[in-house]
Amino acid sequence: MKGIDKHSSWDWNYWRSQHLDVAVSLSGIDLSNKALSGFNLSHVNFAGANFKNAQLIGTKFKFANLTSADLSSANLAGADLTFADLRDANLSSANLSRTTLRFARLHGADLESANLESTDAIQSEWNDANLNHTNIRWTKFCGAALIQVTAQYVNGELADFTGAVLDLSDFSHANFTATKLIASSVQGTNFDESSLSVAQIENLQLDQTMIVPASETQRVNNPIT
Repeated sequence: MKGIDKHSSWDWNYWRSQHLDVAVSLSGIDLSNKALSGFNLSHVNFAGANFKNAQLIGTKFKFANLTSADLSSANLAGADLTFADLRDANLSSANLSRTTLRFARLHGADLESANLESTDAIQSEWNDANLNHTNIRWTKFCGAALIQVTAQYVNGELADFTGAVLDLSDFSHANFTATKLIASSVQGTNFDESSLSVAQIENLQLDQTMIVPASETQRVNNPIT
């Protein structure tokens, strides 16, 4: 199993389909700079693994254990990380565009300067994560938990936070142009110097929230304070 990178995706995926009952543990493995696009790595234990600069386009990591894994600068475009455990993982400068992160856990993960454009992160958990300078344009965070997140200078244009919890987070200097913040909780959240131009803001829980917007014209639809 240690030679996973020596197999083609077809060979590995076929073997995996025939051995679904086998628990595969590759914790701590070094797969940096490897080409593993299209591999089905679902349910595999990759705790502490090194995927730095790896090519993981369209790779399946459903239910995978990626706690404390290094995925910095990896290309995960279109990957499926549904229910993946990414707590304390390093995803800085990673390409996560068009990935599926539904129900994934990213507590304490480092995503500084990562690209999450058009990602499906519905019902995911990001508490205490670092999202500074990330691109979350068009990303769906519906029902997600982003408590005590640090997310300065994010590009959240057209992102959807409907029903999400953003309490005690720092979204200062963010671009939330045309972002949906409908029935979201932003109690104690910092939006200092953020752009909320034409954002859809309805039925928010706003207790002790700091909103000192940038100079752009804004439209707030029936906020409940």
